[in-house]
Amino acid sequence: MAQQAGNLLVADADPRVRRALRTLARAAGPWTVVEAADAEQAHRAARPTAAVVEPLLPALAQGCALIRDLTGCGVRVLALSLRAESEPAARAAGATAFLTKSCTPEHLLEGIERMLAVPVTRRA
Repeated sequence: MAQQAGNLLVADADPRVRRALRTLARAAGPWTVVEAADAEQAHRAARPTAAVVEPLLPALAQGCALIRDLTGCGVRVLALSLRAESEPAARAAGATAFLTKSCTPEHLLEGIERMLAVPVTRRA
């Protein structure tokens, strides 16, 4: 993973997923990982450098609203979902990248790398 220090927001309702992502991100780079179980917790967190967000957090509308809010502030977002059918909504909300939770840890790290390579833009 690119050695890009910063805050990585991990927003997922499942604590096991958050723990696995925290462990993976910390092992792969100099990240400070901030966890959120829902959009409200995510909004209270310090502004992240990048984020991994479950679009179904806990409903598609809440997760996509969080993605819109984050990308509106110039934060790159990787949408990581249990359901592939949530990809169109996540992309429409501004997700930089999309993966399903069935991906391998290596594929997830590659997805984060690709997300970080995309120039930061602010969405209106």
